[in-house]
Amino acid sequence: MQVITASGAIVAAKYDGGILLASDLSITYGSMFRHNNVSHFVEVAPNIIIGASGEFADFQTLIEVIKSVILQQQCKHNGEYLTASEVHNYIKRYMYQCRSNMKPLSCKVIVAGINPDGSKFLACTDPYGASWESDHIGTGFGKYLQGLQIADVVNGSFDDVKKGITEVFRAVNARNTTANGKIEFITVTPQGINHLAPEQIDPNWEVVEGTWDQ
Repeated sequence: MQVITASGAIVAAKYDGGILLASDLSITYGSMFRHNNVSHFVEVAPNIIIGASGEFADFQTLIEVIKSVILQQQCKHNGEYLTASEVHNYIKRYMYQCRSNMKPLSCKVIVAGINPDGSKFLACTDPYGASWESDHIGTGFGKYLQGLQIADVVNGSFDDVKKGITEVFRAVNARNTTANGKIEFITVTPQGINHLAPEQIDPNWEVVEGTWDQ
């Protein structure tokens, strides 16, 4: 599973009013920067959003499949959408089928949404079709750095969770050579999906400089 055109890290966490997701807006070609201002998220329903890290072409293929399935559901059930958990279940089965056919999709896929009962849903599926639900999820470089920053603030206030995710990307931008540009923040609430203005997050190089003082 060689990734050619790749999207970067995604970090997502639940807060008291919904779910906050964040990612950069760049697409790389191998280890080189290729495209900018490309969102790694796609809305598939009024309160369901899908994001992915990995091969961006595979993610685009998956989105076309999911949109087709949702359209069929609406045609059969008078415009009714699939729930967030149903979308996630379909994705993990589809990705497992691709893996079983020796044609895996080289991306990790996050589904975030609000179920009809008002519960917050956040889950991830890997290229092999294995999936899990959690209160906070990281993909790409973010999966290695999000634990300590997010665990203590998850399900807290929006400001606390956003601050935690910001600190994760401050570390990602310092350690990941392909991280570039501004960070996109998206909220998923019972009222819908809101794209916040992208923010430039710069790493703190003072820590590195202090380490090398003799």
